[in-house]
Amino acid sequence: MSTALDVVKRAYQAWETKDIESLRTLLHKDYKGTMPGGMVIQGFEGAKECLAQCPMECQSENEIYIVDGNKIVRIWDMVGKDEATKSDFRLRMAELNIVEGEQVILNEAFFDTSSFPKKMQEQMKDMQKEKATAK
Repeated sequence: MSTALDVVKRAYQAWETKDIESLRTLLHKDYKGTMPGGMVIQGFEGAKECLAQCPMECQSENEIYIVDGNKIVRIWDMVGKDEATKSDFRLRMAELNIVEGEQVILNEAFFDTSSFPKKMQEQMKDMQKEKATAK
């Protein structure tokens, strides 16, 4: 049996490598991810859609994990490249994860969206508008 920390680390690896099949097994059927600006990722299909729309490759650096039973806080740097300008960017993030059994059921992220490259900020706004009009 994996620890909650192991589950969360495997889930982050799957997100980072865009490993859809691993995410399918690591995300709970009732998974919910919330991001700044009101973006919500609901279930595996929402995660799959989010990955498909992600315009860049990123990696994690300077990870710190705080564990309290099934609650895991991850503080880390997202490091990526802005494809439009070919410049690197770094974004400090904090996320709360709750694990149920062997799966992540909740992820709540905290970060400054203005630190993303402009193109990604525009895509995030467009995604939010599309979801708002779909309701």
